[in-house]
Amino acid sequence: METKKIISEMNSTYLSNSPAKTKRVISLNQIIKPIMFIIFALLFEIINFNVMGLTFLPTFILFDLGIMFLFAGIIFASNYNWLSNLLFFIFLLPQLVLNIINGTILNVSNDSFYFQLLESHQRECQPLIGLL
Repeated sequence: METKKIISEMNSTYLSNSPAKTKRVISLNQIIKPIMFIIFALLFEIINFNVMGLTFLPTFILFDLGIMFLFAGIIFASNYNWLSNLLFFIFLLPQLVLNIINGTILNVSNDSFYFQLLESHQRECQPLIGLL
C-alpha cells in the first residue's frame, strides 16, 4: 500500500513539472509595447514628413513598416519586462534622432536624406581617402 502511495506521488510530481503542463503566459504588457512602438514610430515619421513639407508618408512606407515590425517582434519576443522596456527605448530613440537629423539636413541643404546621397558623397570623398 505504501509503495502505491509513493508511486502516485512520484507521478503527480512528474506530471506537474512536465513541459506539456507548463505554458508561457503572454501578458497584456507584452502585447501593448510592440504596438506602441509601431504607433510611435509611425507618428514620428508622419510628423517629420509634415513638418518638412513633404508627402504625408514616406515613399517606401512598406520598407519602413517592415523594419518597424522587425523591431516590434524583437520587443515582443523578450521574456523579461525590463528587457522589453529597454529594447523599446533603444529602438525608438534612434528613430527619433534620425527624424531630427533628416529635418536638419532639409533645413540646411534643402534636401532630404536618401541612400543615393551617401553614395554620391562616397564618390566625392574617395580621392581624399586615398591621400590617407
